[in-house]
Amino acid sequence: MFDSPDGFPFVVGGQFGSVTDQHPSAIQIFQLWQIYLDNVNPLLKLTHTPTLQVRIIEAGANLDKVSRSLEALMFSIYLMAITSIDEAECQATFNESRNTLLAKYYYSAQQALLNAGFMRNPDITLVQAYLLYLLGSRQYTDPRTMFCLTGIGVRLAQRIGLHRDGAQFNLSPFEVEERRRLWWTLAGFDRRIGELSGSIITAISNGGNCKLPLNINDADLHLHAKDPPPPHTGATEMIFSLARLEFAKAPGNDKMKGQSSETNPHAIASVADYRLSGYLERFSTHMEDTYLRYCDPKVPLHYMTLLMTRSNICKLKIVSGFFRVALTAPTPLPAVEREDLFIEAIKTIEYDSMMQARENLKGFLWYTQMHFPFPAYICLLADLRHRTTGDLCERAWATICENADLRKMTAHMRSPMHLSFSPLFVRAWDAREAAEAALGRTIAPPRLITHMRQVAARLPKAAKKQTPAPTPSPKIPVISGSYVASAQTPPEQQQAIPGALPLYSESDVFSNLQHIDMNRQFATAFPDVNLPGEMDWNYLMQEYSGFIAHPPQMNAYANQAPLQDPTQAAAAWQ
Repeated sequence: MFDSPDGFPFVVGGQFGSVTDQHPSAIQIFQLWQIYLDNVNPLLKLTHTPTLQVRIIEAGANLDKVSRSLEALMFSIYLMAITSIDEAECQATFNESRNTLLAKYYYSAQQALLNAGFMRNPDITLVQAYLLYLLGSRQYTDPRTMFCLTGIGVRLAQRIGLHRDGAQFNLSPFEVEERRRLWWTLAGFDRRIGELSGSIITAISNGGNCKLPLNINDADLHLHAKDPPPPHTGATEMIFSLARLEFAKAPGNDKMKGQSSETNPHAIASVADYRLSGYLERFSTHMEDTYLRYCDPKVPLHYMTLLMTRSNICKLKIVSGFFRVALTAPTPLPAVEREDLFIEAIKTIEYDSMMQARENLKGFLWYTQMHFPFPAYICLLADLRHRTTGDLCERAWATICENADLRKMTAHMRSPMHLSFSPLFVRAWDAREAAEAALGRTIAPPRLITHMRQVAARLPKAAKKQTPAPTPSPKIPVISGSYVASAQTPPEQQQAIPGALPLYSESDVFSNLQHIDMNRQFATAFPDVNLPGEMDWNYLMQEYSGFIAHPPQMNAYANQAPLQDPTQAAAAWQ
C-alpha cells in the first residue's frame, strides 16, 4: 500500500534550508489561521488561541525575524488547515489546487522542523509543530512508519517531562495546561497509530502521571496568572477534546495487563477479560454524565462530540465482543450476546453516517478519516451471511448502503486491504438473495453490491500483484482457555467511577503475558470472513485501514511533487 521513499527525518537533507519564501502572503496567513481555528483547533485544542494568535500576527509582519520553532509551528498549521478543506474551498480561497498546497506545506513543515533542530531542542512549540505535522501526513504514511515517527514525538515529550504533571513542579498554570493538552493529544494519537500497526507499547504503557487538561475555555487561561482557573461543570471549548482524550485512557492492548499472584501466576490479561464489560458500562455512564448530557445537538462541536463519543464506545464493545467470539470458538456466543453485538455494529455505522451527512460538520470530517468503522463492518458482514431476513437485516443493509454512499466507497478501491474487503459484501448479499429466492421473492442489488461484485471478479489477479509480502504477525495478549463467557462483573469488584477509571494495576507491561496467534483463532471463529490473499487478522483486528491506497512520491524537499488528494483518492476508506 505504501511505497513512498520519503525518509524524513533522516534523508530530507539534514541541513539548513530557508523556507521564508514558502510562507503564504500576510492575508493568506490569516486565512489559513482562521481555517485552523474553525476546523482543527476545536477538535484538538492543542494550542492556546489568544496567545498564539498574537505571536502569528507579529511573525506575519516580519517573516525574516520569526523564530525557527514558531516558523515550524506555522507551517504545520498551514498543512492542517489545507488538510481540513476540500478542493472547491481551496480553489475559492487561495486560487490554487489542494494538491499543490498540501505538497508545498508538507515539505516546508519538514524543512522548518529540521531547521529548528526539533530532535535536539527541548521546546514545547517544536513538539506541537511536530505533532501537527504527523497529523497532517498520517494519511500518506504507512502506519508502521508513522508509529516510529510518533515514537520520536513521545521521546521528545518525555525528555521535557510532559508525561509528568507540571503542577507538581510549581510551573505556572498556563504552562501546566499547555503541557497537559500536548501530552495527552500526543499520547492519544500514538495509541491510535499503535492500534493500526499492532503494537502494545505506546506512550501510556510506560508510566507517567500527567492529568487531563482542565474543562475551561481559552479565555479563562492567562499567560501570567498565578493560580489555575476553576474548571467548569458543563460544556466548554474543551468538550470534544476532553471526550476524545478520555478514550486515550480507555482499555486497549497497551493497558490490558495484570499483576502476577498465586491465583494468577501468569498475569494473563485481555480485552476479553470479564471485568471489561462492567468497565465499559461504567465508562459509558461516566462519559454521558460528564460530557454528553451537556451537549446541545444544534451546536456543531457538541453534535460532533455526541456522535464521535458514542461511536467510540460502540467500537470498544464490538472489539471486546470479537475477542469473546474468538476465544469461545467453536462454541457460539449466546443469541442475546450476538444480537447485542450486531446492534452495536449498526449503531457505530449509523453514527458515522450522521457525521458524514451533516453539512455543518464538513470542516470536522478530516478527523473521521482516522476512524473508518472497520470493526463494525466486519461484525455486520460476518453475521449477515446467516441473518438474511428480518428487521435487523433490513436495517443493517440500509445502514451499510447509506454509509457507502456518504463515504463514496465505490470511488476508489485499489489497496490490497480494500480489494480483499469486497468479497465480504458479495457473500453477505448472495446469502440474502438466496433467502429471498427461497421465499419466492427477488430483490435488486444496490449499487454498492454491483460494484463490489465487479471488484471481486477481478480480485484473484489483483491480489497476486498487490498483496504485500507477509510480515511477522504481532501477538495479542489474551486470557487462558479457562475463560468464562459471562460478561458480568462480580459484585465485590464493582466500584464507583474514579476520575481516571482505572481497570488494571500498573504493573510492568512486559511481565508474563500469554500470547496466541489470532489468525488461527479468527479462522475458527469467523469461517465466513477468510479474506483472500495474504491478509493478516492480527493487523486487520488492529483496524489496518483508513490510509491512502497509493501515496504520492515524496523524495526530497526540492522535489515538491503534488500530494494525492485524499478527497479524490480512496476517500471512502479514510
